[in-house]
Amino acid sequence: MFRTLAVFICAIPTGCASTKVTFFGVEDQAQSVVFVIDASGSLMDSATIVSRELLRSTDELGMRQSIGVFVCQQRRIDSVFADRALVPCTTQTRERLRAWLDHDLEPMGYPDGHLLAKAIHQAIDLEPEAIFIVSDHFRAGYNLIIQPFIDEANRARLKGIRIHTIQFLYRDPLEKIKGIKPIGKQMAEITGGQYRFVSPEEVGLK
Repeated sequence: MFRTLAVFICAIPTGCASTKVTFFGVEDQAQSVVFVIDASGSLMDSATIVSRELLRSTDELGMRQSIGVFVCQQRRIDSVFADRALVPCTTQTRERLRAWLDHDLEPMGYPDGHLLAKAIHQAIDLEPEAIFIVSDHFRAGYNLIIQPFIDEANRARLKGIRIHTIQFLYRDPLEKIKGIKPIGKQMAEITGGQYRFVSPEEVGLK
């Protein structure tokens, strides 16, 4: 069974006094946040965990911070907020996010790294301070094509955007190849971000 999950978070300054953002143990200082979730596979058995962490993270943001949410599912990229833009993190915004996750999150399908790369591209288009990505499938196709992700990381670096990557539940197969780093780690290093592996044990799945 092929499994894929990814979540991105972008950040843009809005003048908020507190700029702390935490997501699955990764922390940064950023005043607006965009989450992009790749739900084309493994989220089927972990949707509740990811939704809970997403809501926890946004609940800790200040009202002057802004958020946006993209979801890769069923071979498309959905936007929780119709205008595909950042919105103030108000109580109403959090309620919209909670309702969308309850009713419209439909994790299913095969891994689609090309779709994930497009979602990263859209996140970078918002020119945030930081992007947080959660995924277990940082590659395009079954032959471990990584260049689209490296290209997006370099594009982010030129814009001064930090990319933080979280390898979720399943190790990157590239770890088995001597001398090659996981794609997520490469992206984080290119942009000055952080890389972290979240194991099933950490989130209570084993």
